[in-house]
Formats: sequence, structure tokens, C-alpha cells
Amino acid sequence: MLASIGHVTAPLKTRINLAIIESFPIDLYLGSLSAVKAVPSKKLELKNPAILAFFSDFDGTITDEDSNDFMIDNFGMGRPARRELLLKCLHEGLTFREAFRAMIDSVAQNKSFTECCELVRAANIKLDPGFKDFYLYLKSKGIPLVILSSGMSPIIRIIISNLIGDEEAAQLTIIANDVDLRGGDGSPGTWGVQFRHPESPFGHNKDVAISEFREKNPGYTIFFSGDGISDLSASRSATLFVKMREGSGDDLAAHCEKENIPFEGFRSFREVQRGVDAVFDNTLTLEKLCTGRNGHAEWY
Repeated sequence: MLASIGHVTAPLKTRINLAIIESFPIDLYLGSLSAVKAVPSKKLELKNPAILAFFSDFDGTITDEDSNDFMIDNFGMGRPARRELLLKCLHEGLTFREAFRAMIDSVAQNKSFTECCELVRAANIKLDPGFKDFYLYLKSKGIPLVILSSGMSPIIRIIISNLIGDEEAAQLTIIANDVDLRGGDGSPGTWGVQFRHPESPFGHNKDVAISEFREKNPGYTIFFSGDGISDLSASRSATLFVKMREGSGDDLAAHCEKENIPFEGFRSFREVQRGVDAVFDNTLTLEKLCTGRNGHAEWY
């Protein structure tokens, strides 16, 4: 079931008082993913003239900075150790689930979850300069947008509500990992990441949501945009846009080149919008869309 965190409830005895989210229209409870209210399936089954759907990673793709990297680099193991783990995922068989758990645990040892929420909110993380217009474009065309993230849903809610407002944020379908309080109150050493698919080497297998959508909506052309190792599970699931972000290592692009997976590189969602619109209007084929790392050299 595709899930949204427009409203979050959980039958837990433990509740964190996140006074820092005073602008939220909801009480934020932290608990199991099974507690996240499901979006009625019909929301994602509405047909439109070009039958397109767009799925996207969040951190570092929709935003200019990855909030997880921000926390890990500044309050956890640091950037060199983080990059070392990611390279082991690419070349030495370490699973992303194992690496990401170690990264988040390194933050949790030093900061409470409430402190992390405060720090992320104050971090001035911004949207990709073209995303808001792209989001409005999708709405105008009736093209569904689903955010798939390996981050933690409460952190995502803080950022997206900050950036586009509570009302618009509440309309977004977001499928993500969650926070595991481990029976504690979120103080240092008592919390961590709760994976959506703990049996998957990715922790959150993004292909699952895309495959479920495709099964329920046969005939749709599905796009996915991402930037990093957490997106490898979706790299063969849809027509792929890869965010080329300075300083990120371009891990997803490198993987796609190594595995001969077609993709379209982009630096702003303005470019993505132009490509999707051309497909929507039947003036560009999917084959011509995917031109690799340099992006849209042949059609922009």
C-alpha cells in the first residue's frame, strides 16, 4: 500500500514533544511505519491524457543538500567516514542498509532526535530551484508525484513543510523510512532508523512502490529521479533522471554507466520539466530522452 505522511498517528505509549514543529497542522507521533495513514489507492489510479507518473528521491534530489549527509557529516562520523562506507557499498558488497544504520547511529550517539529536528530545521536546506514550478506543472497536468526516500519521515516533513508550506506538503504522497525510538524518549543513544523493508539490502526498496503502482496502473510511463546509492533499487524500474550534484560523488550516475542503465543527467528540475513535458506532448521519445551524464544534449 502506498502511504502518505500527511497525517501521522501511532498507537504508542512513547510520544516526543516536538515543540519545534509548531507550524505543523498535525501532532507528530513517532512509531512504526504500519501506523502511517494510507492514502486511498484511487488517489494514484486517476488516469490522465498521457498516463505519466513521476517518482522521486527527496534528499539531494528535490533539495539542494541531503539532510542525512548534513547530520552525519556535522554531528556523526563525518564526511570521510561516510564516503568510505558508500564506496564500500559500490565496490565491496556492503549493503546500503548496513551503511545507513551505522551512519544514523553515529548521529544518535551524540544528539537526541529532537535536537536533530531542530538542527535540520535551522540548516537552511533549500529546494532545487526548479522543483516548485515542476511540482505545480505536474499538478496542472494531472500527473501523480510520489516521493520515495531512504530518509526518516519526520525529518522529511520538517523540511518539506518549511519549503512549500503545510497545506501543499500535506498533499504530497511520501513513502520513507521512519524513526525507531527503541523504547526510549529519543535522547542520545536511544533512537535510530526504522527501515521500511528491513529484509532488503537497501532498507527501503524503492522498486516495491513503483512496481505496485505499475501493477495497479498498467500502461503508465513512469519516471524516477534520484542522485545516490539509496536510489539503486529504482534505477531499472522507470525512465531515470539522475541529479548531477557537485560534491556528491555522482554515485548513481557512475553505477548506471557501469551497468549500462540509460539515464538523463540534470542539474535543475527545470530541465526535468522540459523533458517530461516533451514526452507528455508526444514530441520526444523515451529513447531520445536519456542521453547520459551530460543530459539533454540532443533535445533540450
